Amino acid sequence: MPAVGFDTKFKTNSIFDTDQFRLKFNERARISILDEKAQMEYTHYVKNGQFRQDGSQSGSYYICLGNTETMADLGRDRENCPDCKVAQPGRDVAVSEARRRFAIYILRYRTNNAGAVMQPISLALEIWVFGDDKYTKLFERAQEHGDLRGKDLNIKCTTQQYQGYDIDVAGKCFWREDTNAKAQVKELAAVRSIDLPRILGRKVGFEQLEKLVSDATPRIGPSDIDDAIESSAAEVLGINEPAGTFAMARASDTELPAEGTAAVDLDEILGG
Repeated sequence: MPAVGFDTKFKTNSIFDTDQFRLKFNERARISILDEKAQMEYTHYVKNGQFRQDGSQSGSYYICLGNTETMADLGRDRENCPDCKVAQPGRDVAVSEARRRFAIYILRYRTNNAGAVMQPISLALEIWVFGDDKYTKLFERAQEHGDLRGKDLNIKCTTQQYQGYDIDVAGKCFWREDTNAKAQVKELAAVRSIDLPRILGRKVGFEQLEKLVSDATPRIGPSDIDDAIESSAAEVLGINEPAGTFAMARASDTELPAEGTAAVDLDEILGG
């Protein structure tokens, strides 16, 4: 093994190096999106048989092994993914149906309890992980206001457990009007080092995933599997969402687009 110094080139990147964006009930935040596109993966939540203090069963997200085109069309791929074979609808199940999860880098302002930006401006780099419900809200805001990068968003948490948010575009972007804040943005944008798909779920091979599924679902029988397969693609890819939600989100190809508006050039805003 070679000798290594205490240098950044020897440091590995952990998914815990950057904070994930989460809010408590009624908490407010002001953020600015840093990435042009969100990273997206189809994922299953697989329970591990261990229980938390509140009595709920813990588990982990795993990347679905289904073919991308098949997943986009049907919301499941029983041939290529062991999870899809036994996945069931609902939240309290051993193996969840495939759901799209997104990850994107954001800048979070230091604010007071009311969500107002405190001076001098201080920004933190965080990773926002969300599902189709919040993706659809961001899609709608982008359609109305244009490229969301270089804009501020006001966020209010409406449900803590499932991180339900109200999302509104703020009247102005504070960091774009502050020289010191621009310097912070330039520095933070340069240190985005985490492979975002790693945040969305664990990626394992077919046999390992099949073993995890077998351990998680010892009592699922063929009738249960058949019942699960009858669920619609809209149910598979959303939680209490209208049937049209997934179709609208899928058409955007995980971008946050804007009709008839120019894209924001962060390099130009930050001075190259």
